[in-house]
Amino acid sequence: MKPEEATALVTMMLAHYPGVRFDVANPAAFESKLLELGAQETQAAIDELIGTMRFIPTVADIKGEVMRARRAKESASANARRMRLGGPSHERIGPKPEEWAKLLSALLEASARWRRMAEPFYAAKGKACPPDPGMEFIELARAGSAGQDVDGRMRAAVIPGDQDEQERRHP
Repeated sequence: MKPEEATALVTMMLAHYPGVRFDVANPAAFESKLLELGAQETQAAIDELIGTMRFIPTVADIKGEVMRARRAKESASANARRMRLGGPSHERIGPKPEEWAKLLSALLEASARWRRMAEPFYAAKGKACPPDPGMEFIELARAGSAGQDVDGRMRAAVIPGDQDEQERRHP
């Protein structure tokens, strides 16, 4: 961005916040920090921030908004590129079926060890042994090793929160 473009953006921003007291050094400080950004993306960021912020945005607010817009643009272009190539609009986050099979084996071994420890403990107390606390993950590993898409179920199991909320966000 050119210095005169930075000056125009800072002047425009200050016009939207008339109650802000600035001395001569403050606009210069803003301008010097905004020079490294592109004029159009900075203009869009300032417009967005003016519409949403009650107080004058800081340089960090403006840079953060520019970075957010860049990430959104990159994500959109990556999705468009995947769609042009005929691929899905999202990538699998979970392991491959072979990796699920290894995980399933390890989980089943851990479950058997847990059962060997828990059954005598609960029997001594005269209580029934509860189900293995890792059964949900064992079922996920079984489904994953069978090649089923378990990404949404995995997110719901790993990310704490309301199950209905998880299903709405990751069907």
